[in-house]
Amino acid sequence: MKREWDIEDLIEHFTLSKPERDLLRGKIEAHQLGLAVLLKGFQYEGTFFKLKRDIPGVVLGLASG
Repeated sequence: MKREWDIEDLIEHFTLSKPERDLLRGKIEAHQLGLAVLLKGFQYEGTFFKLKRDIPGVVLGLASG
């Protein structure tokens, strides 16, 4: 997965749709981010992240990396 993301790419690939938000509703709040990241990562790459370091920091709302 690429490491540098511009805002348009983030919006396109990591914004949750209404049905996806509905899927997360009712889940334990602490698990919602992880599930959302796994879902969107799978949609983008066709595979799940194996390690936390494989997830671009910007996707998690961190600085970069």
